[in-house]
Amino acid sequence: MSRTMQIQNILSRRKPLIERIKRIESNLENMQGLLNRFVQEGETFKRDVEDNKIRKISSLQQSCSELKSEIAYQLGQLDKLRSRFSRQTLNIGMVGLARQGKSRLLQALTGLGPEEIPDGNRTDCTGVRSSIMNSQGEFVATVSFYTPSSFLDEIISPYFVNLGLGAKPLSLEEFAANPLPDLPAKKQDSAVAKAQYAYLQRYHESYPRYKNLLGEDPRQIPREQIREYVSQSSADGNEPYHNFFVVQEVQIQCPFPTSDVSDIGFVDMPGLGDTGLGNEERLLKTLAYEADLLFFIRLPSPSGDSWNETDIMLYDTCARAVTELPLKDWSFMILNRTRAEADLGDNLANCKDLEGQINIKGSGFSEIVIADCSDQEEVLQKVLDPALEYLTSSIEEIDAKYVQKKHDQLLEIRKSIQRLFAQATPEKILGAESIGSNEEQQFLDLFEDAWQEMVHRFEQLLNELFQTRDSSNVHFVQSIKEVIEEAQHDTGIPDLEKIERQRAEEKSYDGAFYYFLNEIRAHLSNKFLNLDESLSFTTEEAKQSVSQVLETHGGLSSLSNAEGTDFLRQLYELGNVPGYDFRLIQDALNILISFKLSFRGLIQHRIRKQMDNLTPDRIEFKRFNMLNSLKLSLKSLVQREKITNAETLQHYLQDAHQNVLGKIESSLKEFHYEPNQAIFAIVEEFTDRAFRAKGVRNQWQTFYRMNRASIWPEQFKKIAQGTYLRERWQTLVLNILDGARTGEWELAVLPPREG
Repeated sequence: MSRTMQIQNILSRRKPLIERIKRIESNLENMQGLLNRFVQEGETFKRDVEDNKIRKISSLQQSCSELKSEIAYQLGQLDKLRSRFSRQTLNIGMVGLARQGKSRLLQALTGLGPEEIPDGNRTDCTGVRSSIMNSQGEFVATVSFYTPSSFLDEIISPYFVNLGLGAKPLSLEEFAANPLPDLPAKKQDSAVAKAQYAYLQRYHESYPRYKNLLGEDPRQIPREQIREYVSQSSADGNEPYHNFFVVQEVQIQCPFPTSDVSDIGFVDMPGLGDTGLGNEERLLKTLAYEADLLFFIRLPSPSGDSWNETDIMLYDTCARAVTELPLKDWSFMILNRTRAEADLGDNLANCKDLEGQINIKGSGFSEIVIADCSDQEEVLQKVLDPALEYLTSSIEEIDAKYVQKKHDQLLEIRKSIQRLFAQATPEKILGAESIGSNEEQQFLDLFEDAWQEMVHRFEQLLNELFQTRDSSNVHFVQSIKEVIEEAQHDTGIPDLEKIERQRAEEKSYDGAFYYFLNEIRAHLSNKFLNLDESLSFTTEEAKQSVSQVLETHGGLSSLSNAEGTDFLRQLYELGNVPGYDFRLIQDALNILISFKLSFRGLIQHRIRKQMDNLTPDRIEFKRFNMLNSLKLSLKSLVQREKITNAETLQHYLQDAHQNVLGKIESSLKEFHYEPNQAIFAIVEEFTDRAFRAKGVRNQWQTFYRMNRASIWPEQFKKIAQGTYLRERWQTLVLNILDGARTGEWELAVLPPREG
């Protein structure tokens, strides 16, 4: 497999994680919102509880705030990881102090020259982050600029904070119009602080020269203008440039000198290690998602050199970019070798000395390379080839470490949330709900009255239903009557013209007769579907009667605004309380909730049996005027008396329809009383289970005690307030625990490598 194909394979395997990271980010944002609400609601709770409970709530709020901070940090890290995996290239980042050979190395790697990648020995040269990507097309350079707000927030304001210069300016106009505050006395002895202050002075003094570029759209520029946008000065160092102050990035696309790096990019990171140049934290964030491998460039002095504090600070700074990965796993040290003919002289001996001393300082690299950064052939052979080999062989392991570390951190946050809120029950934070002896006796008296009244009224209801059990259900009978009348009025029998058209279609009156029998049967059958609505009304009426007893005589109306089935269903849900057993009550309620009388289950098959006389091959005709009361099958009828005109066919259809309708009406009389019998049976079954079963009274007493503040609010005002608080608390806690349990937390491992 070619190196290009290896890189493409690596990039394709990163993509499946992008959507999962997005879902995890959404889940973390949701959890942040839940924790924030808990912290805010905690202030309300603290106003209504005793001092010892206030301390517990405050402790929980503090833990929530810490979790929110950790989630905010992880969201930032996930953003870096998602950006890293969304890239279309594997990138090599370049860091190093000024005048170490970084620009020369980039020139050798990309084939570009000083015009596109400026270098210089007199001053700090490059001042802008640049990304250089391989392209088989023409050279293209695109410059993008800061907006006024992003420039103020990301560039100017951090200087005021880091240097202790007082309040940050509210606008760039304010920054430019007012003199800079003096550097605080305690910072005067710091060389770093003084250097940073000097850079801020340059921003301040040069503002009129660069302000017009702020907020400009990205623009393409020719090669010869690149230096004006990325450098701090002209090539000879005599003319200072100011555009680079507001340039956010320069992107260059060009053909690279080697053909197997089509998916490799280089990112120049000026400012890391150069005190005061830009915002270090912003550069670190960029480094975290833009670089897969990091090149440190160091130019040892021919006259003698050693690793110094600045080198270690630069290393430590870059190590903060991705704390989940040791920097030694994804960094190369490039020791820039100069030869005897160079201006500096031969530094090979000192390059080797530094190579041997590097681990003494606590820093580590994947590889240490000594190469002349100005020699393209040497750079391609000694620097690029080992780097590409390392990337194709090791980047997947590096990605896996990154993902696994993030996976473990996310699961640890979830565990912390679960541990914290598993101990945050209302009983442990707000205290166990208690009731005094006087209140207990008052409750028992109230419950006894409600129980007796409720049981007595159900006995009355059963007696009323028993009296009508074997009587016709008035509503059902009226519905049947209305359906029969409608069927007699709207028969579906065709007029003579329609019969003639169908006779022409079927080529005979007999064929048309068969056709219309099926049509009329379907039409008549559809009429009786309306009985389903009547049966549903009847069953709901029964449930309404039961719910009225529970609401009015049982005193439970305050538990729900619903009625009938909806009230019974909500009463059932109120029994779903962890640690309490209301199964006897819930079973009784469920029997009633699920009770249903339907046309299809009770009546339809019986009506269908009566429709034989509208079904070809099963019809029987009784023609008093034509066949002397003989019952003949359709086959015999057609043989003995052939249908010869539309009037006769229509008459036969009318006789068949009336015959069937009469049979249906007669058969339905047997079911006039069945709805009443079914209603009595189901209500009696409910009463037996809800009020007569062993142990059910104790469950009702516990249910009433648990809801006493809602059932008798006047008698238990204090408890009502406590119950409300506990319910709100319980809801907040359960929402957080549910988010920890069901949300997306796990980062999947990378898919297997192809080939």
